[in-house]
Amino acid sequence: MDDLTRKRRVRGGHRASASKLVAKIVEAIPKANPEKDLVWLRQSQITLRDKIKMLKELDEQVIDILSALKDEDADEQLGKEIEDSDEAIAELERTLLQLDDALGKLGGQSLPLLTPTNLTSAEGNLDQSHVSISSAGKIIRAKLPKLRLRNFGGKICEWPEFWDGFSSSIDNNDQLSDVDKFAYLRGYLEGPAKSTIAGLSLTGANYKYAVELLKKRFEKKNAVQRAHVNKLMQLPAVYKERDTLRLRKLYDSCEANNRALKALGVNEDLYSAIAVPTIMEKLPEQFRLTITRGQNFLEWSMEEMLDAFEKELEIREAHNAVGTNSDREQERHERNSGIKKFGQHHHGTAAALLANETRELCLLFEEPQSRRLRGSERSEVTKEFGS
Repeated sequence: MDDLTRKRRVRGGHRASASKLVAKIVEAIPKANPEKDLVWLRQSQITLRDKIKMLKELDEQVIDILSALKDEDADEQLGKEIEDSDEAIAELERTLLQLDDALGKLGGQSLPLLTPTNLTSAEGNLDQSHVSISSAGKIIRAKLPKLRLRNFGGKICEWPEFWDGFSSSIDNNDQLSDVDKFAYLRGYLEGPAKSTIAGLSLTGANYKYAVELLKKRFEKKNAVQRAHVNKLMQLPAVYKERDTLRLRKLYDSCEANNRALKALGVNEDLYSAIAVPTIMEKLPEQFRLTITRGQNFLEWSMEEMLDAFEKELEIREAHNAVGTNSDREQERHERNSGIKKFGQHHHGTAAALLANETRELCLLFEEPQSRRLRGSERSEVTKEFGS
């Protein structure tokens, strides 16, 4: 069985399942009882949205395969495929709109149920409202800004941030049932994290079990600490002292991981002895010499190193803000000077050119001890290192 046939068969099964669900929803809506049918309708709403999302992905996969075919009727197949897919999805979305409307009427008030935005986007949005009662006894509902919660994909060092945000906005929300909380949780998970609870059906009883599974796998304090230390050790080096953008990125990454380790209660002395020398090696040589001059840098803690790093970086960023053009002119002058210096002796006759090249090759292969410093070079060395 080829890949196209297999994907069409899988999609056909999902379409048949979705059609049965739609028939049940359409039959249930006119005679729905708020006390008996509300939970089932919410579950059906979530399931139908999942089906629509899955069918759209399968449609795209089928269309990609058809677009790569070179058969004579490939264009005709592709057009028919797109038309059929659009009709099937449109029917499901119409039913979903009817279901949303029915739930709004049955629920009495609009609960923060799942929306396509917070299920499929990289960052979910939760609408939050603040309710207060005025002196006249009227209820005043103030609309607060949307909370943004990033999806969790299984990176162990991102678990504390994700769970703190999720528990604050959803897990501790008494207005949400466990079914709704579980639906939110599944919507915010992806990759390995989503696979951890993939076998659990969407029921209120399974929500707490799903949370336990996730905590068991990702809530490992020692592993999180090691992950942050590894991030510090594996940060990319910066080679140009004038590259303040990369220097800033390096500093921000160091600061973020250092703060995360402190929040986990890790003693700074435990990792400073390893992390500080490693990060210092990632700095440009001249930048490193500048921040360590006159300092007992061999005894620096992580905080002390970052403080010196930040002060020098801020000075350079301030100079770049007002001296960008002059810096560019200086770099251009240095490049031109290098070109002139290299080429100034290479004019004239062929004999002169050969003589110059021979002299340069001789200088290249001379032993360092046999080379004599010219007067100007000797002066430069004396100024740099002393007599």
